[in-house]
Amino acid sequence: MVMLEDLTLTRFWEAVTQTRERAQKAAQQNRESALDTAHAAYIHAYRFEHLEEQTDAWHQAQRLTEYVTAVRNHTTSLPRS
Repeated sequence: MVMLEDLTLTRFWEAVTQTRERAQKAAQQNRESALDTAHAAYIHAYRFEHLEEQTDAWHQAQRLTEYVTAVRNHTTSLPRS
């Protein structure tokens, strides 16, 4: 009988150990997945911010070009003395 009890306890602890290892592996995979998601979100936000800055700079350059063109057109239309 003692051997049967020992065998049952051995199987029980093996099952507990396997369950714990599976839970740890799943938790590790969840952490890695969360890190991957966070990293992708950071990259997207960084690219969006950089694109927004480039767009703002382009619009500012466009407005400056229009202003310079308007000043040039105005000054060429003034009478020369």
